[in-house]
Amino acid sequence: MRKLGIRIGVVVAGLAAAVLMPGSAQAIGDNGSCTTLKGSNGGSAKVCGDYWRSGSLYDGTYSIRSSNVYVQFQADGGRWTAIGGKGTTGSGTFEQLRTFYLRACTNNGSACSGKW
Repeated sequence: MRKLGIRIGVVVAGLAAAVLMPGSAQAIGDNGSCTTLKGSNGGSAKVCGDYWRSGSLYDGTYSIRSSNVYVQFQADGGRWTAIGGKGTTGSGTFEQLRTFYLRACTNNGSACSGKW
C-alpha cells in the first residue's frame, strides 16, 4: 500500500477485478469510473473506483462520494461487510485481490443492489 497511501488518505477496504465479474455485475474501468448504486428499497450511494493489474492479481482504489444507505464490500468471495454505518463516505484501497465488489443496501445486509 505504499503508493496507494499517497493517493488515498483513508484505507477502508478492498476493490474489484472487473475481468472476473459475472455478467449481471457492472465493472469499474481501468481508467476509473463512477456509478450510483441503489438499494432495492430506496436510497443510493455514488461510488467511484479504479484498478490495475499487479502480477496475476489486482490493486485499486474506491471512494464513496455520497450515500444514504449501507455500502458493503466483498473481497475474493468472502462475506459481505459494511463499510462504516449508514451514510458513510470516504475512500479506500485494496491490493492483491482476485475480485472485489461493492453494493448498496437499504438495511444492513438486506434490500441490496446488484454488485459493482
